[in-house]
Order: sequence, then structure tokens, then C-alpha cells
Amino acid sequence: MPEQRSGLLRMMQPKSIAVIGASADGKRINGRPLRYLREFGFDGKLYAVNPNYRDIGGVPCFPDIGSLPRDVDLAVCMLSSAQVLPAVQAAGRQGVGAMVVMASGFAEAGAEGRARQGELAATARSLGIRLLGPNTLGYRDQRRGIYATFATDLDSRRLAGRVAIITQSGGLGGYFGGAQLTDLGVGAGYLIDTGNEADIDAAECLEAVCRDPDVSVIGLILEGCRSGRRLLDACLAARERGIPVVLFKVGTSAAGAQSVALHTGSLAGELQVWDAALQAAGVLRARDEAQFLDLLHLLDSGRRPRGKGVGVVTLSGGVATVILDASDALGLSMPAVRPADPALQAKMPLTHFGNPLDASGSMANTPELLDPLLQHMLDHDEIDVVVVWLAYALLSPIVGPPMADAVIAAARRTSKPVVICGMAMPELRDRLRAAGVPVLAFPTRAIEALAMAVQLNEPTALSRPVVDWSPPQQTSETIHTGLQAQRLLSALPFAQTHEVRSAAHASEVASQLGFPVALKVEAEGLVHKSELGVIRLGLRHAADVAAAFDDLEAVGARHGLKGQIVCQPQLSGVEVFAGAKLDQVFGPVVMVGLGGIFVELFRDVAMLLAPAEPARVVAALRRLKGFPVLDGARGRALVDIDALAETVAALSRLISERNDITEIDVNPIILPPGRNAGALAVDAVVRTLNARD
Repeated sequence: MPEQRSGLLRMMQPKSIAVIGASADGKRINGRPLRYLREFGFDGKLYAVNPNYRDIGGVPCFPDIGSLPRDVDLAVCMLSSAQVLPAVQAAGRQGVGAMVVMASGFAEAGAEGRARQGELAATARSLGIRLLGPNTLGYRDQRRGIYATFATDLDSRRLAGRVAIITQSGGLGGYFGGAQLTDLGVGAGYLIDTGNEADIDAAECLEAVCRDPDVSVIGLILEGCRSGRRLLDACLAARERGIPVVLFKVGTSAAGAQSVALHTGSLAGELQVWDAALQAAGVLRARDEAQFLDLLHLLDSGRRPRGKGVGVVTLSGGVATVILDASDALGLSMPAVRPADPALQAKMPLTHFGNPLDASGSMANTPELLDPLLQHMLDHDEIDVVVVWLAYALLSPIVGPPMADAVIAAARRTSKPVVICGMAMPELRDRLRAAGVPVLAFPTRAIEALAMAVQLNEPTALSRPVVDWSPPQQTSETIHTGLQAQRLLSALPFAQTHEVRSAAHASEVASQLGFPVALKVEAEGLVHKSELGVIRLGLRHAADVAAAFDDLEAVGARHGLKGQIVCQPQLSGVEVFAGAKLDQVFGPVVMVGLGGIFVELFRDVAMLLAPAEPARVVAALRRLKGFPVLDGARGRALVDIDALAETVAALSRLISERNDITEIDVNPIILPPGRNAGALAVDAVVRTLNARD
């Protein structure tokens, strides 16, 4: 809606700000926002609301919101939760565009708080006011002097820069996106805490900040997401503008919504679905807060490697080995390099000009030679990034400055990233950063960050706009198995399956199909047949089939199963599992993995957002630990990977197009020996929504 976009713009680029409930004591929580705005450079109109003052530090102070000038762009609300709703109503009458609500006591406080937040959101929406929060630390735009926050890290040190941080946790955002980032010498422009997201959410903030051409990298700290597809679309918008997005996902131990019956639900945990979605949108998910900071630090430099070739210049052979180990483990290469120019070799006769290049102690007397050493490594086309281990040399007032000068000189002659590993005096670190050279403390962590940055060269699997998706209305469900499930999955190739009505009929059908065969009971809601003992495998003779039929009839009657007995040929080959489900955040997803222990024990499953074309499925299969089983490892027969990919792609289209199907299990799919032997599904379970009465 136009008024919503206008309200967000008024919040992000306010020409006037009013602090409601402002205190004259700038040390207090409700006094800090006004103090920060006064002291740190906000150049718009500034007002305060407090009946006890006529002005606060030269800022005009009004007795109530109704006395404010009309059309204030942004109101910073420092009132208690009980006072917030009347304040929003009064602000609406005055034409306020947006409001930051700091107060807690809303959705995070239980059912009563959720109801209070719902009323707050509805009231703001009806008045055309955009809300950030409630329960937020606020936000800052340090380059424009906008400080709608009470965060105390601003009292120690501020550093405006090009990083944008969007968080759902003020504590984590303030610490890692504010204090820690600043301590590393990396400046944030935006730091936005969306709090409870009664209105404005992280996706909308991401959409807004990625339009800013001065943003270098966006860091997200998220616990959850209201609209996964909208978040992905915003991430893609950032990628289109060349802005990488890094996510620190909080709450990764949560198992997510689990299905009580189907295999797919138990495998599609929350984090697995997030990873599939993020990978498709080209987002880098940091393993932890340290890696989050490393990636922001590296990507803010404005340079990232175009390929996987790492050149290493080091003062220590031991560290060279550490970097070699990390590079090998993470899929980076260390290409061989040619010998050095004879003149350079003559200046450093004890240095072996390989890769890694160990300059050892000779650099202590000739730190200025670091420049030509780096240039020697950078001159190789196979080298995409140069990592320089300087240990604590940049702490030295003697060799530190000339070494920093040498690195800066080399870095300015190239577009390739140059990354320092080691420690540095703050002034040298800041000079290096200004030249686009990040300083990271730990070699392995530096290599990990570089390996993740290389992923940004890969095209995204999604295209904009990402189709929006809404979860279906909650209603009752039905579980379909056997022939009924096969009819719902008619786009998939199934092994021949015949209902048999007697022992004689079963023997006849088995003879026609060819031995060995399998018999099993199919009944509505019957998912785990082996647990009830209603499946018979390896039947090689007609008499065995007849006996198995009679046995299954008796077992089915004992368990009160009302269904049918079916006969199938017993296929041999590699067993694979495939499934699909509707995730409540990101919508339809599809997964595939090797059967047996690979799924049950190792949870070796590839997951993709649906729909997924066959090429994406093949790429995902290749990432499985068990992929060599499909690819002829140790003398195994090759199987038809393309047929499997087509089957999984068809499954992904089905879950995307059918709004009545919520979950599908296809297990097993048999891949017979032979590169063109095809793929056949043996068993399936489908969960559907029932029509409302």
C-alpha cells in the first residue's frame, strides 16, 4: 500500500523526530535517544514530549502528543506498555508517519500480551502509522545521525560504516552488530532491531536498506521469519545489487514442526529447511557469531575472491601448514607458482618462492620487500586471493608501519583480495581496512570465511520475484497409502502394483509379474507396515505367495485393518528415499537421500525449495555424503541419476501445484543397475487436507 511505503520512508529518512516520554537525564533509558540525537548529528527538526519540561537541552518540549507540530515523520516512544496504545492513537491524529515502540510486555509476554500487540498493530494500521517493535532496542543510521535507540554501546565508541545489521534481538544486535563490530574497526551504517515485528519485519527492512548504494554487506540475526518467501525475495534483491547477505540464525537446536507419522516430517527440521532456502537465494549462513563477524569483516572490504586459488605469504612454516590443511578441507586450492624474478630472488636468497611462500625471519630486516613478494604472488592468474600471515609483526612500532605500507601498496595495484592474518595496532589495522585489506586473527577462520565468500560467485537457484506462499487453513487431514497414494502421485513412475483378493489370485498375479515378489497390506492411515508385520518379502514360489496371503489376512484381521493386500515385483538396486512437505515458513520443499542407514542414522538428505528442476536435484545429490553409492564407487554398478532427478523434480512440482497435499513420502525408490535403467517408486504415503464442511 502506498501509505505503508511512505511511512517506512519517513522512518528511515526522517526530517523530524519526536521523543515521547523523553527525560532530561541523558543517562536514563528514556533520556538517551534525545541525547544521542542532539549530540551525534541529527540535522532535522527535533522535539520532545514530557509535561514536566518546556525544553530539554534546547529541544522544544511539549506537554502531550496532541500539542506536537503536525506531520512529524518519526516518533520514538519511551512509554510503558500500558501507555503505548493511547500514544499511537494520539500520534495518528497528529499525522505521525512512523513510531519506534521500545516497551516490552507484548507478544513475548504470553496470551494477554499477544492480544495487546494485535490491538496495537491493528490500530496503527488503521491510522497509517508504521511500527517498529514493540520490544525493540530501536534503530540507528549512523551516517545520517539518526539514533532512535537507547543502546549504551554508543557511550563508548561510535564508528559509522557501510555494514547494515538487521536483528530480531536487540541484545545480540547491539553486541555483535554494534560493540564487537566497532571493536574490530568495522563500521555499521544501519543497526535495526525489529523486535516483536507487530508491523515492520526483517524482510521489509532488508528490502529498504539494500536500496542504499553505500551498503557493502547486510548481516541478519534472526530467530524466525513471518514470511519466508518475502525474506528470500529481499535477499535476492540485495544480490541483484551486488550486496552479499550473511545470516546468523539463532535457535538452530529447535527441531521444528515434527510429523507424528511421516518420515519426511521428521527429517525436515527447521534448520535444514532454512539452509535449503538460504542456499537457493545465495545467502551465507554463519555457523556461529564469530564466523558472522569474520564474514562481515571480510565482505565489507569490497573485495571477494573470483575463484578458489589461494596464494599464501607467511613468516611461519607452521602456519603455512595450518592454511594448507584448512584450504584442502574446504575445497580451496593452492596453485603452484613460477620462480621469482632473479633480482628478487637475489635479494632474498634463503626464500623458497613456492606456494606457500615462507619468507621466514628474513622479513625482519627488510620489511619493505613484502611489497614485491606480494606482487609476485598476485601476478599469477591462478591466484584469486592472497593470505598474508604476519603474526604480531604489525604490533611492532619498528617493522609494523613499513610492512603495512608494503601491503597497502600491493593491494592498491590489484582488484584481488589481500587478507592479513595476525594482530595489528588499531591505527595500522584501520589504515589497512581503508585500503580494502581486512585483518583477521585466526588463519583457519580466515580460510573458512574466504571459502564461504567464493560461494557468492555461484548463481542463485531462485529468480525474482519469488512467488509468495501462504500456509493452508488448518483443517483435518487424511493419510493415503498404497494404490490410493499412487493415484494421487500419478506423475511418478511406480513399480507394478496389483490388488489381490485371494491366495489363488495372489499366486496367479505373482506368476505373471515374475518372482521374487512382495505382498503387503494397505489400509488407510497405515504408514509403518514393518512395525505391524504386514509385509512379506522374497516370495519365490506360488505356494509361498499363497501362504503369505493367508498369513497377512490373519494378521490384518488381528489388528483390525480394513484394507487390501497388494502384490509387487521385488526389485533389486539402490534404495533411495524422496519426500516433500509444506514448511510453515518457506512453503513447499522437496528432499531426497539414500535409503537405509544413510537416512535413518546419518540423516544424509538433500533438501531444496520446490519446485526444483532436475539440474538442481542432480547438483544436490552430488552434495550427499553417500553420493558415491550412486556413482559406481568401489565397483558398484552405475544407476540412472537423471531418472531419479526427474522423479524428484516431478514430486517437487506436485507439492507446489496441489494446495490440498501437505506431505508426501516416497520410500523406497529403487534404482536398478544401469545408467539408463530408470527409477521406480515402490511405496508412498500422502497426507491431504480435507475439504471444509
